[in-house]
Amino acid sequence: MSQPRPESRLSEIESKMAIQDARIRELHDDNAEEFRALRQTMEANFTSVKQEIKQEIKRVEDDMKSSFLDIGKAFDLNANNIEAVKQDVGRLESRLESVETRLGAVETDVKSIKTTQDEHGTMLREILDRLPPKQG
Repeated sequence: MSQPRPESRLSEIESKMAIQDARIRELHDDNAEEFRALRQTMEANFTSVKQEIKQEIKRVEDDMKSSFLDIGKAFDLNANNIEAVKQDVGRLESRLESVETRLGAVETDVKSIKTTQDEHGTMLREILDRLPPKQG
């Protein structure tokens, strides 16, 4: 068997190269389409995730704002309660001073009564001592 002529071999190689070039071009085109589709999917997903993150950040901001407002209301309520307690303590101190003043007056009256009672006791003994003894 003889070797094919160089022209035939060259023609066969060119034919095979043309087929390989066509396959490479098809794979290139297929990959390019797939990459475009993948890029579009990734961009869509990125846009979706970005939107979800923005919504989540907004929700967290709203929750934090609401929590801070609630904390502020609690501080205001506590401040009002503390002020009310201060006023109650002030009224109690005033009443206690009044009670102490009256108690001081009562002590003075009790001392005066005791002194008067002692004087009356002394006078009564003197009167009883002057009376004649009982017969009987």
